[in-house]
Amino acid sequence: MYNFRLRAKNKWGFGLYSNIVPIQASKASDQMNAPRVEYSGTHVRISWMAPYDNGASIEKYLIEVK
Repeated sequence: MYNFRLRAKNKWGFGLYSNIVPIQASKASDQMNAPRVEYSGTHVRISWMAPYDNGASIEKYLIEVK
């Protein structure tokens, strides 16, 4: 998140700042590729490559088992 504001200056000095305008400089992460699933007996291992995060850290993953 970035916040912007500005103020002008003339020969008498700086005026007051404008209101703050926030922007979120990121978007949702890219689509995931299919995971890799390996199983052996009663154990299952699921692995994947992280998608590009588009400027915001990926906080968690959701795995659905059907």
